[in-house]
This record gives sequence, structure tokens and C-alpha cells, in this order.
Amino acid sequence: MSAIGHENDFLLSDLVADLRASTPSNAMEILLPNSDEWLQRLDGFNVKLRRSFKILLHQKKAHLEHLADFLEKRNYPVNHSEPGSQALHR
Repeated sequence: MSAIGHENDFLLSDLVADLRASTPSNAMEILLPNSDEWLQRLDGFNVKLRRSFKILLHQKKAHLEHLADFLEKRNYPVNHSEPGSQALHR
């Protein structure tokens, strides 16, 4: 991109650039999406992150429940009053 200044002249860089902006400020406007687009993208990332985290928590909870069942079937005492076990039963 070529965006040297506020002049009406054409520079050599203008001839070889893929894109020309009239001013450096205009170049930034072209290169960067507006704030609404950024907010939409961030919201989308937030939704994906929350969904992934919920799936991961569900998988880990299922795995812990499976391990607890496995231990109980083998008559190994499982202490559900230990710290952290309350979160498993929520």
C-alpha cells in the first residue's frame, strides 16, 4: 500500500503498490476494520470460547464420574467430602 502524504502527486511507490490511499490516515481506515466489525469478531470468539469451555468441562466431569464409579465398584472408598468434590456434584 502506498500512502505517503496529502499531495496530489503520484510517486513511484503508487505505481507498484497493490493499493493506494490518499493519506496515511486513509490507509489506516482501509487496512483496519471499524470498531463494530472488531466487536462482532470478539463476540464470535467469546461464544466459541464459552462453548468449547463448556464442552471441556462436561467431558472432564463425565471422566471424573466414570473414575468414581470405577473406584466404587472395586470397593475403594471415595470421599465426596474432600475439597473439590462439591464441584463435581453441581
